[in-house]
Amino acid sequence: MFLMNFSNKLNHCAPKPARTQSRKTLVAVILDITQTTVISKKMDKRKYLLFQGWAYALVVVVLTVIFALQKTDESGVIFGIAFLSFLAYKSYSCFKELKNTREEDRVYAPSTDSTIAEKISFYKRMLLIGVPAFLITSIWTYLDLKSLESGTVDSLLLWEPVSLLYNLGGFWLAVLATPLLGVFIVILCLRKIKELNNTEQ
Repeated sequence: MFLMNFSNKLNHCAPKPARTQSRKTLVAVILDITQTTVISKKMDKRKYLLFQGWAYALVVVVLTVIFALQKTDESGVIFGIAFLSFLAYKSYSCFKELKNTREEDRVYAPSTDSTIAEKISFYKRMLLIGVPAFLITSIWTYLDLKSLESGTVDSLLLWEPVSLLYNLGGFWLAVLATPLLGVFIVILCLRKIKELNNTEQ
């Protein structure tokens, strides 16, 4: 934002010293942008549930057409019916939850009408759940890829992003991606908690 000071008394106008501003590091800038886009602008839970409900319903219709056009044995029919029933239930549960969802509710974030204490409690719960989850996932990924690298197993099933990183950058890129993502999210949550604590004071 540019601030301009106009005056009709030109003889009294004098240049003012420029206001100095501390320079932010690249990491701080990235954290600010991410916090603004990821934490500050949350998706409306009603829109989220509506999208999920219709997405599940669409998948059910598409898979039903695919199963109908393919020849499958008895076990394939049983599996197809079970899978389609599961997806149909997920769609139904989304629309059912939509009826009890308020306009203030958000996805992966506290409601807009929550108190500061409730928001702080929400982000602390995210940390309590997220830290062990990222830790377990990181160890699991390391052990799986280590067994693949050592030749203990010929192939294994990996989470798609981890598999992509492994194919692009090898062992260490795939192993370090999950813990680095976890550290990044933890920093964002801690910054948000600190901001809320400062607001409360």
